[in-house]
Amino acid sequence: MHWQAKLGLTNLNGRSGFRCCENTPGSETVKQAAKTKLETILAAHDREFLINKGQFDGQAATVETFDEAFDHVCVDVIRPAMEDVQALLQQHEVHTKIVMEKRRPGGAQDARPARAVFELHVLTDAEDHGFPITIPHIAFIAEPSTGKVRLYENAILPYLGGHSGLVREVALGDVTGDLVEESLVGLAEKVLKGGLAA
Repeated sequence: MHWQAKLGLTNLNGRSGFRCCENTPGSETVKQAAKTKLETILAAHDREFLINKGQFDGQAATVETFDEAFDHVCVDVIRPAMEDVQALLQQHEVHTKIVMEKRRPGGAQDARPARAVFELHVLTDAEDHGFPITIPHIAFIAEPSTGKVRLYENAILPYLGGHSGLVREVALGDVTGDLVEESLVGLAEKVLKGGLAA
């Protein structure tokens, strides 16, 4: 007798894998108990999975919705105000750059939120003598998790130091042209006065 038959196993229609013989004592009870246990496990899994999936889907929808709203604010409010200040600075040969970035998904190190950045390209005497080019800037950064926009400033100059970090956090609806202009003028005042002092 073949070893499979001795153990009460039969081939599943010629495919790899085996099942209990129908006439094995207690096989129906074992099958039903295993089925019930597996169904209990799967029901718990489904509850947990669907709850988590719902949370993640909700978060994703919130991020997408907030980013869309932020994009509209960038187009209608932030960029026009930046361009007005940029035009004025260019009349005095102060070089600037406006950078608009969409959210970049990814891992902890690769992900980047949507943001609008105003850069001041100011070459100082210190940089003429070998220091790296400094790019003071102010960034309006979308934060869907809080429903806010963070204003981050970097006004550091070689030798002179300066402020770098969070300036304030405001609701998306509170981002106005006046706020943008006020922030950019504040940055220009720190950087240009600092550059003159150098």
